[in-house]
Amino acid sequence: MSNLTTETTLTLANGTTAESSKIKNYFASVFQAEQTGEQFVVNLDHVWRIGYTAKSSAVRALRKNFIEGVDYQSFHQLVERGIGGTTEEVFELTVSCLEYFVVRSNRDVFEVYRQCRQQVQAQTALPGNYKQALLALVAAEEEKEQLQLQVEQKQLLLTASAEKVEVLETTIQEAQPKLDKYNLFIAANEHVDFETLAKNIANPKFGKNKMLKFLRDEQILMKDKGSKQNYPYSNYIEYFKVTPHTVEDRNGIPRTSYEVLVNTKGQEFIVNRAKLRCIL
Repeated sequence: MSNLTTETTLTLANGTTAESSKIKNYFASVFQAEQTGEQFVVNLDHVWRIGYTAKSSAVRALRKNFIEGVDYQSFHQLVERGIGGTTEEVFELTVSCLEYFVVRSNRDVFEVYRQCRQQVQAQTALPGNYKQALLALVAAEEEKEQLQLQVEQKQLLLTASAEKVEVLETTIQEAQPKLDKYNLFIAANEHVDFETLAKNIANPKFGKNKMLKFLRDEQILMKDKGSKQNYPYSNYIEYFKVTPHTVEDRNGIPRTSYEVLVNTKGQEFIVNRAKLRCIL
């Protein structure tokens, strides 16, 4: 097993070798680029040898098992030569695609990758915890506002005279959309699955299965029964977080499946779309 403090020579799938320190430095640069917000930070030319004997085989597997625009992007660029020039197709991957596409196929390389990832996460742990603390504080303040609003409504009802009941009911009705929004989003995580979202909405007319059917009928999610079932169309990808996972089927063949979560913006979008269609 490789260790980041010990220099070792690793053998790649195409028979070439590489020093663990060079692989570590490359992964570190990839993680740093990812932290800047870049999505496609890995050039296929730099990594295909880890898991494939030829680049052509890697390209075929990439196109077959991953989604362009989500897991990778491709484009043509001009390559200058001594006389004239030509174009070549360039493939750039996300870090998640890098891990499941090639890194996990080489145990020694994956160990270097894993240790390097842990180091980067440890270095950024404090900012992450600080962000979580801020989010928790915001959630607590919002909950306090909701409770205060509920208390104020009860006090108004208890002290109001019979002549003011109609006015108070109107005030409560006007405040109800705000309460509904609080009830939906206060306890929500940054990303939730469809079952959790359905529980947060808490409407028997809009359970998980009915929600998924509605989103497919609205052509927000795909109806495909394969690995892309319930996968968002590109026009709506901003409302979701999609994470690819490689699993083996009953025949031991690796297949790519996708975990689809709804982000905060998407949760509000789905509720508003359902209200627009008079479902909620």
